[in-house]
Amino acid sequence: MLIFTSKLSTFLLVFLLATTFQRSVSSDNGQVVCNEKDRRTLLKFKQGVIDPYDRLSWSNDEDCCAWNGVQCDNITGRVTNLDLRPYGKGYLQGELNLCLLQLEFLNSLDKSLHTLDVSRSGISFNDDKFWSMVAGINGTLDMSMNSISGDISNVTFKCNRIYLDHNNFTGGLPNLSPDVLQFNTVDFSYNSFSGSIPHGWANVKDMWYINLWSNKLSGEVPRNFSALIQLGFLNLGKNQFSGTIPIIMSQKLQVMVLRFNQFEGNIPPQIFNLSSLYHLDLANNKLSGSMPHCIYNMTQMIIYNIGFGEGMTSRVDLFTKGQRHLQLEIDIR
Repeated sequence: MLIFTSKLSTFLLVFLLATTFQRSVSSDNGQVVCNEKDRRTLLKFKQGVIDPYDRLSWSNDEDCCAWNGVQCDNITGRVTNLDLRPYGKGYLQGELNLCLLQLEFLNSLDKSLHTLDVSRSGISFNDDKFWSMVAGINGTLDMSMNSISGDISNVTFKCNRIYLDHNNFTGGLPNLSPDVLQFNTVDFSYNSFSGSIPHGWANVKDMWYINLWSNKLSGEVPRNFSALIQLGFLNLGKNQFSGTIPIIMSQKLQVMVLRFNQFEGNIPPQIFNLSSLYHLDLANNKLSGSMPHCIYNMTQMIIYNIGFGEGMTSRVDLFTKGQRHLQLEIDIR
């Protein structure tokens, strides 16, 4: 059961699902009617909802495919979309019943569920069955800005965009399925994940955005991260990572934030050979040595990424050991 943490908490739940081919269910006039089992499940869900604005004015006398916020497949009559957003009529309150996950179309969840958005909803739960179903989402999963806790290290996600930031997750990081063709965004920032980054993450070749800021992660950055050839944004700041700064990274890397960790050694000059890099933050580590002289050869990187016009001067903030930042003025001509 998903329980709201506050009386004024709200939730947004959007299911965008494709159904498998089934025999069409039609009324006498040829129109598709709602599946009876789906209708009973929706009515059960409604019983736990506080609906002061009567947004869920679902009547037994009306086909459930015509209910407010409900959409059905026009061939099978199965419910494929449940939209509970307020649209200016006030938020729903109360209890989000897991009976929604018992709808028959969820039997093939790993192939059908596309999007789940419960961001900023105030939900709090700990249910293994829920996670086993959520793991099958193949589009976007957004559960950010809540108070969700628990250990999800045994979960393997298949969606291509995951937002679990600003929660209370603990334990190891979850796994990412290498079978996803366009897995491009992971935001697990502002949690309490611990342990190291799973080596299997490097098998997700199209990963572009990784944000692990403000957790309790440790260990070295996996060497096989060099396989993430599409990686453009990497934020590992405010953790307990150690070892040396990774040298071999994607040539498409634009932002790399490693501040507030335990990295040691010199700043490798190879970093400044990354032609797309324009933001590098290495502050508050245990680095030693001097700043590589090749840092002054950054002109092409700035032109490529920021797109300044001719004759303009760019100021680049370089966060270094022992001082907040060093301002480097580069004349672009």
